[in-house]
Amino acid sequence: MQRFSIRIAAVLLAAWLVTACGGSVDHNDPKSVAEAALKAYKAKSVDGLIKLLDEKERKESEAKKDKLAERAFKDGWRMKAVTAWGGDLGELKEKGERARVKFHDMSADEVAVVALKKVDGKWYFRGIKSPSKKSWEDWGKK
Repeated sequence: MQRFSIRIAAVLLAAWLVTACGGSVDHNDPKSVAEAALKAYKAKSVDGLIKLLDEKERKESEAKKDKLAERAFKDGWRMKAVTAWGGDLGELKEKGERARVKFHDMSADEVAVVALKKVDGKWYFRGIKSPSKKSWEDWGKK
């Protein structure tokens, strides 16, 4: 009975990790990709982030997964912004094949955004950036 309980717990944990780290992502919706990226970042799941990259970047990132994780999850402004993220997404702005989704006010003069790019009509994670509020206001269109 105890082995059965452990197996069920393991299956439930795996299902939660898949969902939390990009399991059901709509790549036609930039906000869906942004939310999945933030959840993967918050869970410190390098595999979750890699799954959100376009095919070319995914292949390149698989080879340097350890360095990617070390750089992405080190203490710094990105992790502070992601840790402070409350689960809501802000404004989406698009500019050609690029998009940004605001998710946190870093300070009175700076915001945190998820950067995305469109490849073959689908949206993919590009990174987390911190433009000034002025730059954010001027970037792209609503």
